[in-house]
Amino acid sequence: MIVQDKASIDSHKLKLSIDLVGHQDDFQNLSSLVQKCSAVKDLSGGKRLHAHLVKRGLHKNLLLGNRLLQMYLSCGSFRDVVDCFLSMHQRNGFSWNFLITAHARDAQHDQAVCDFQRMQCEGFLPNEHIFASVLSACTDKAAILNGKRVHTQLMESESQFSVAVLNALVNMYSKCSFLTDARRLFDQVLDRNVVSWTSIISAYSQHGQGEDAFILYLQMHQEGVLPNRVTFSSMLDACVTPDSLIEGKRLHAYIVGCELQSELVLASGLVTMYGNCGSLKDAYEVFMCLNERNTILWTSMIWGCIKLEQPDRALQLYGRMLSEGGLPDAITYSSVLDGCASQEGLVIGKHVHAASVTSALPFDSAAMTSLLNMYGRNGIPEEARLIFDKMKTRTTLSWTYMIASYVQCGESKAAIQLFMQMQTDGLHPDKVTLWRVVEACRNEAAIHEGKWVHGIIIEDSLESDTALATALVSMYGKFENLGDAQYIFCSMKDRNTVSWTAMITGYIHCDADKEALLLYDQMQQEGVIPNRVTAVCILSACANESHVTKGRRLHVYIANSDFFHDVVVTTALLSMYGKCDRLDDARRVFDEMNVRNVISWNAMLAAYTYCGCNDGVLELFDQMLFQGVIPNKVSFFSLLDACASQANLSRGNFIHSLAVKSGYDLDLDISNVILNMYGKCGKLKDAREVFKQMRLLDIVSWNTMICLWAQHGHSKTVFLSLEEMLVKGYLPDGITHSAVLYVCGHAGLISEGVHYFISFVKDHNVTPTADLWHCMIYMFARSGLMQMGQTFLEKLPVQPSSITWTSFCNASEGHSDIDRGEYIIKRIIELDEENASPYVMLSNMYATGKSGSDCVSDSSYVDEFVCQAVGSC
Repeated sequence: MIVQDKASIDSHKLKLSIDLVGHQDDFQNLSSLVQKCSAVKDLSGGKRLHAHLVKRGLHKNLLLGNRLLQMYLSCGSFRDVVDCFLSMHQRNGFSWNFLITAHARDAQHDQAVCDFQRMQCEGFLPNEHIFASVLSACTDKAAILNGKRVHTQLMESESQFSVAVLNALVNMYSKCSFLTDARRLFDQVLDRNVVSWTSIISAYSQHGQGEDAFILYLQMHQEGVLPNRVTFSSMLDACVTPDSLIEGKRLHAYIVGCELQSELVLASGLVTMYGNCGSLKDAYEVFMCLNERNTILWTSMIWGCIKLEQPDRALQLYGRMLSEGGLPDAITYSSVLDGCASQEGLVIGKHVHAASVTSALPFDSAAMTSLLNMYGRNGIPEEARLIFDKMKTRTTLSWTYMIASYVQCGESKAAIQLFMQMQTDGLHPDKVTLWRVVEACRNEAAIHEGKWVHGIIIEDSLESDTALATALVSMYGKFENLGDAQYIFCSMKDRNTVSWTAMITGYIHCDADKEALLLYDQMQQEGVIPNRVTAVCILSACANESHVTKGRRLHVYIANSDFFHDVVVTTALLSMYGKCDRLDDARRVFDEMNVRNVISWNAMLAAYTYCGCNDGVLELFDQMLFQGVIPNKVSFFSLLDACASQANLSRGNFIHSLAVKSGYDLDLDISNVILNMYGKCGKLKDAREVFKQMRLLDIVSWNTMICLWAQHGHSKTVFLSLEEMLVKGYLPDGITHSAVLYVCGHAGLISEGVHYFISFVKDHNVTPTADLWHCMIYMFARSGLMQMGQTFLEKLPVQPSSITWTSFCNASEGHSDIDRGEYIIKRIIELDEENASPYVMLSNMYATGKSGSDCVSDSSYVDEFVCQAVGSC
């Protein structure tokens, strides 16, 4: 408080002196007053003095002009520096140095270099201070060429480099990522001061080489150079991992020993350091020990909580900051918004968004990016897009967040389109962007776009990046392009568990279960440890009888692993046993599960269904309700299927009512299953009522009703339903055709069946499948038209199989004579010599056979229909 009072007194005295300037306007006094304004950064007083000097004509004096330039530069008023410089009647090296420094500090680097060149054109030779100033304007990669030209000019001048110039060169090369050049120049400095050491230490810290920074820090002490505040800040920046926590604590102790721990800049650095090192407790202790906290300190503490995945605590700190009168800035907003990327934090995030809109402080690009990330991760891509479209400056990160938002919400097509727009706008993607776009191409099955993105990855020499290569393997696996997936996988130098799992998943997606299991064996041989995702994938590959032994071995491995009690893994395990028809094993796994969710129950229900144990399905459902587990859509599929298989109407009615209460009766797929259940229970009226009440219909709905009518012999209703279906714009498929032909066969509607067959082949351009050929043959045989069926078979555009002839023989039972039976069986044996069933059928035929044909055999009748049907194809 004493220092603040003294500063207030000095400021008051300066104000009085300026007010009396008209009475004390000698040159020395005016020059001294301008210097004092510069020292205390009194821009208002300095401008009043400037106006007085102009009024007296004294601004033309070179010394006073330079003093004014220095004052404006000290006050950070760079525009006034330029205006003052342009109004000067005389200039010297100091004048140019102030101008170059102003442009450098104002981030107008190109202009600073232009000033440097113009100065020389006007005959002024640069001194070490000017060299240092122009080099400070060349500290980004875009300006490195200018910096190297200045460096070359320095070497050609043959003058001895001063410490200030060498420090500027070290700083320039380090900030432009030329660390080797920076170190070489540092080693040339003979009289290294604290600025030299701090520059090179900062360079290593900024480039993530913390160990080298600490080595230099120790050498600095050994040479007797004491660190300053900037050195400490750079060293704290070098502590970025939990491994550097001990060194960070030593730095903290040294700072305390220097009694600098209360300085807000260093306190913020300590909080950030502890956050980076994973010690939120130490960060909080530093934070709480301070009597005064500024915005930077609050933001550092909030950021630490976010980094260590404690968003709730971060949001509490933000609330406390506001209650204590703290004024958040754009960086604070950005940090808080990063902690709102969850449903719980969304309310606070919206509050921050609203506060930023109403406050005078505008959101910068980083805060806007955090805002769109918050909306994106909370599954609100439309809000994220509104923010994105409002951004004046979009960085690669903001594009990436927007693309990720679309991918996360299942809008992969929009993500790909946005990436194309990003390319059109000339912004280059980074690894994370490309990884997200590859994921979008995989989800959307966008083969062409996926290969295009792969090309960009190759152009950028990123194909060796493990994450990107793994994403490409996954993408090509989804495309069923195992060749490219295998090539990328085999080319990877650093394959991790995720990489192996991606390749295994690709094999499984292409039904190459054997290859997936072989790769899993190779993975283990190379010492790569599977994770829970790998286990789930391999269990799905073992889900058939031939691989059940492998599945049992994996069960043993899982039982001894960290994810034995993982509900996803154990659910996959019981599902595997169910699909291998090992119901007892599946139930044992289910009973031993510590935690079960609705997916686990559904897997067990599916196992019972797969094994044909419908009683088990319904008994398990009773247990499910007893334990308070609410069935979902998948549950209702298994339950209604079990009721349909058993024709269990009472349970079916109950489950239907439960589906209505749960709102699942509005789901199209569930409604279709309910239709089927009532049909299988013989309740066509109930099925028809459900059908009428359905808000949405699809081809499955129509097929279900048509098949039900057909199975119950309602041929007239089948054709009426078919006509209604066509009127409402639904095109029949193979199931529809089979149902119609089936009912024609049962009702003896041969003419209608043949005409229908010809119609859908000609009018709807349908290529008949084997099932449809069988339906036609069945229709002829069922109606006793053996000659027609036989002729139809022999005139088929494809060679009938032994199965086709066998089906014809079975369907014609009771209609065929011995002569024709012998002919049919002869054809079956010709096609399948090892099949014994024809001999059994022949024996039965002799026992009940007839010596002559009693079926219709009018040749003209046969030719008319058969030739039309077969000829239509």
